[in-house]
Amino acid sequence: MNTKLAKKLVITLVVTIATGASFALYQSLTQRSEDARRYGELLRLGKSFKRAWTGQPRLPDRVAALVHFSSPSNYYRARVETQKRALVASGYLVEITVPVPDLRPKLPKVWASITNTSQQTGAYYEAILDRSTDEVRLICRKKDVSLWQHALSSYTVRRVVD
Repeated sequence: MNTKLAKKLVITLVVTIATGASFALYQSLTQRSEDARRYGELLRLGKSFKRAWTGQPRLPDRVAALVHFSSPSNYYRARVETQKRALVASGYLVEITVPVPDLRPKLPKVWASITNTSQQTGAYYEAILDRSTDEVRLICRKKDVSLWQHALSSYTVRRVVD
């Protein structure tokens, strides 16, 4: 009788350990990187900030801001900035500068091109269109740099190489 009980206990213990080990292995293989997690949080916070900025915050947005003694837009702006700074520091987000000669008259078209690219691809960006230096400065994911350069390529100077 003791050996049957011991065998059942050993089998139960082995099955439990194997289940735990396979769960731990699965978690480690499918876990997103810290930067990917922060990027997801940045996108979520950006949507909340946009809602708050346009005067359409949801009840949870108002409660979160109230708990932190702030307005919803200020609360989410600060959180977006914190996540963005961390992602820039880690190299996940980069700043690129694209020279656009004579930017002032092209401003509406450049802005429309940036907006359309974002809507079509869902790629995150933050843009500053500097008319004084005729440059477009973008903060974007490192893997999206070529996408943004392509979006702005029709407004940049093309150099002919002989």
